[in-house]
Amino acid sequence: MFYQLYDWSARQHKVNRFDHFVALSEVDRQNLVQLNINEDDISIIGNAAEDQSFERIEPAGFKQLHGLEGKKVILYLGILHRYKRPDLLICALPSLIKKVPEAFVLFVGPDAGELESIHEIGETLGVTTRYKWIKPLRGREKQEALECAEFLALPSVEDPYPLVLLEAMAHGKPVLTTDLVGQASVIEASVAGIIIGPGDLDGIEEGAYRLLTDEIYKKTMGRNARLLAETAFSVQSVVDEVETLYAYLIEGRSNSCFG
Repeated sequence: MFYQLYDWSARQHKVNRFDHFVALSEVDRQNLVQLNINEDDISIIGNAAEDQSFERIEPAGFKQLHGLEGKKVILYLGILHRYKRPDLLICALPSLIKKVPEAFVLFVGPDAGELESIHEIGETLGVTTRYKWIKPLRGREKQEALECAEFLALPSVEDPYPLVLLEAMAHGKPVLTTDLVGQASVIEASVAGIIIGPGDLDGIEEGAYRLLTDEIYKKTMGRNARLLAETAFSVQSVVDEVETLYAYLIEGRSNSCFG
């Protein structure tokens, strides 16, 4: 009710005061259109992965430190919150382990109430030794975690624009995520990851199995992911988009003033 009231107020009193709008994703663009904003007045410019994400880092020390040697790591990087559905990765483990004994899930990030549930599911399914949770990581340690993974999994049911997807792709890692994240359409169009529906456990199992066993498929998708990150999600590419948009808007205003 409060959101609807705010939207109505914004539409009536604020929206028409702006010349142009920048949306992070197609979903955000559609939300603006629903506020009766002219589609020609909306541009989509996403956020960027930090430059450090594009650096190649040797993860051997990280693997040894966390007992990941010889394992095929599925990385979940982010807050452990119910809307990101980290529990689904545990639910997928029994079936996946039967086909890929080296499969291992690494959770990295702060707990927002889901860790206890994950442990309970893990005990019920008998897979407590096949996953690990470690504290939030930053800087080089976070890059090492990304580098040691086969792919990044983020089965969110609500996630407007997760930066972790950009960071993983910058490392040349495929991503497995849902069609509800803001970057889903461009990831799918670029064949940079596997897009599934929210709560699709079969999709997680099938996607993870292929990424863990089909090396050519994984490497091809990883190259696509890296290229997408370089061309669309690097700091320089985003800065270029912003500068181009501002130049276009300034030129248009100048022409209208002297037309």
